[in-house]
Amino acid sequence: MRAREQLPVQLACRVLHVAESGYYAWRDRPPSNRLVKHAC
Repeated sequence: MRAREQLPVQLACRVLHVAESGYYAWRDRPPSNRLVKHAC
């Protein structure tokens, strides 16, 4: 499955053994300094 294909968050979290709250915390976090620096 490609990353662009839609997969319900609940299912993805269950398969990956991560908490949904952790996913949403990651998603809403601002980009790190390293990511910004390497975004060129």
